[in-house]
Amino acid sequence: MRTPSPNEQKKLRVLVTVKAYPNPSKNLIEASCVAGVTEEKKLVRLYPVPFRFLDDSQQFGKYQWIEVPVQRRRSDNRPESFRPEFEKLNVLPGTLSTRNGWWERWQWVGPSRAPSLCEVQRAQAAEGTSLGFFRPEEVLDFDWERDDGNWTPGQLTTLQRKDLFLTKKGKLLEKIPLTFRYRFRCAECERGKSHHMKIVDWELMQQFRKLRRDTGSEAECLAKLKDNWLGNLCGPNKETHFFVGNMLAHPNSFLVLGVYWPNRRKTGLLL
Repeated sequence: MRTPSPNEQKKLRVLVTVKAYPNPSKNLIEASCVAGVTEEKKLVRLYPVPFRFLDDSQQFGKYQWIEVPVQRRRSDNRPESFRPEFEKLNVLPGTLSTRNGWWERWQWVGPSRAPSLCEVQRAQAAEGTSLGFFRPEEVLDFDWERDDGNWTPGQLTTLQRKDLFLTKKGKLLEKIPLTFRYRFRCAECERGKSHHMKIVDWELMQQFRKLRRDTGSEAECLAKLKDNWLGNLCGPNKETHFFVGNMLAHPNSFLVLGVYWPNRRKTGLLL
């Protein structure tokens, strides 16, 4: 995939694999980071995407193909990052199947797999790599810590303002009062050492909101959340992989963007 110059526009066809929970955006009220793979099977980042404000016909899911004109972001020198012209975003019909151990999905994401998170971090230091996909050796825990449950006055002003380019209205973005993390060992971790990484997957935040509402108890909500995100997605019967990406302001800091979790018994090629 040739990298266009900052003023050059090109159209990308992207298989969406992750969507991060939105954050306040100075330009678009709120924006999400969307990542996926191109037709050349290369990892790519689309930002900013005002997903909740997109027309219904432009609402896309994970493992669905989209087509969108993009440009390089002048303020972002990460090689995988592009600014999408979301007004012209086209969603292609259908979602890739989970049959046969997610075989159809693996054909696209598998070629980008790195041997470890440590290798992704080395690639960042050497080449500026900012996205990665790898299999953790062992997922040790899913934990959380209390966060400020309120937006700052500046963030609230950003979220409440009107934007002439975003005609669709949405409810005020909820501030999630907890920060969730995975603790895991990658294939290169020394004995007794591990990675502790923040998770920004939109699906996690939505499940937290739903469980808190349905159970009426934050403690029960968190127990169920851990049972799913650790016991199920990272269980011994799953061939778990993580999609990770770094932060523009802190290129050495990576976040878990999403989880890839086919059934191990049906995915012999990964073992």
